[in-house]
Amino acid sequence: MKIKNIGIMIPWMDPLGHRCITRFKFTEEIDRRQARQLIKKAFKPTGIRIDNRQIDYYIKHRSYPLVDTENPSNS
Repeated sequence: MKIKNIGIMIPWMDPLGHRCITRFKFTEEIDRRQARQLIKKAFKPTGIRIDNRQIDYYIKHRSYPLVDTENPSNS
């Protein structure tokens, strides 16, 4: 499935127990598999391991459309 012009919010906890959210914005058309790879790659240096099922859940339930502010007639 291709996704385009969406943002995805991924919640996580830091070592001190504080809640954090990382937002990913995909403005170009991208396959869901590529989006999962990019999200996993971004979290790898932090030591957070996230599986495909969680990422698919966040894509489905925590995604939002990106608004084109330069040309609103294209949205």
